[in-house]
Amino acid sequence: MMEKAYTTIPIGLIQFAVTRRKLNHLKIYIFLKCISSSHLSVKDDSYKVWAKEIGINVKTFKSCLDWMLKKRWLSFNSKRQSLRVVSYVQLKRQYKLNSQTSLKFDRDNFKDFRGLCAAALIGFYRNSKKFTDKKNKVSGVINGIPSMNTSYPKNYYDLPVRYFAECLGVSVTTAENLKKEALKYGFISVKKNYYYAEDFKGKKIPTEFIKYNVEKLDKGHYFISARGILIKGADLIKINIHLKRKFKKID
Repeated sequence: MMEKAYTTIPIGLIQFAVTRRKLNHLKIYIFLKCISSSHLSVKDDSYKVWAKEIGINVKTFKSCLDWMLKKRWLSFNSKRQSLRVVSYVQLKRQYKLNSQTSLKFDRDNFKDFRGLCAAALIGFYRNSKKFTDKKNKVSGVINGIPSMNTSYPKNYYDLPVRYFAECLGVSVTTAENLKKEALKYGFISVKKNYYYAEDFKGKKIPTEFIKYNVEKLDKGHYFISARGILIKGADLIKINIHLKRKFKKID
C-alpha cells in the first residue's frame, strides 16, 4: 500500500481532468509524483504493480501513460529506463492555468479520488460565488421574486447546480453527478434551502403576489404558507476538504 502522501494539486488541473475526461490520467500523474522525487526507475513489472496500487487495469494504465508522454506530462529516458514527472508549474504554463487555488492531497489511496476532485471544484466555485456575491452585494432573485434572505448556517453557502455546470462548461446532469460523488464520500455536506420571499425592504411578500405572477413562477420552487411565500432555493453546501488559496511551487 502507498504510504500517506502529501501534495497540492492546482485546481485548474483538476478542472481540466474532470471536464476532459482525463481523471485516470491525473490519478496516475499524482500517484507517480507521490511515490517519487520526480524520477522513477521502470522495471519489468512496474506498470502492473502501479496499476494495481491505484485500482485500474494495466491496459488502461499504459494507455494513459502513452497519452501523458505524448502531452508531456511525463518524459521517458530509454537509456536509463526511467520516467520523469514534470512539475505543476510546467503544466500550469502549458494549459495557461491562472488560478492560485490548490487542493491539499494527503491520502494513502485513490479509491475516492473522483469524489475528492469533485468536492475541490464545488468548493472553489462555491467560494468564488460567495466572494462575488459579497463584493457586489447581490440579493437573490428566484423566478421573479426578490429575496434579501442571506442568513445561512455557519460554513454553508448556496451553489446552484446550473451555476456550477456553467462554471465548468458541462451539462447540468454531469454537474449533479459530481455533486453526488462528493457527497457520497463525505467531502461535502448539503442542507436544503427554504426561505420566505422578501421585498427589497426586507418585508415578506404577501400570498396575493401569486395571483398576479403565477405565470412567472415555477410551482416546484415555491410553497404557500400562512406566513407567506416559502421559496425552495439552491442547496447549501459545506466543504469538508482543505483548499489552499496560494499556490506553492512543487517540482
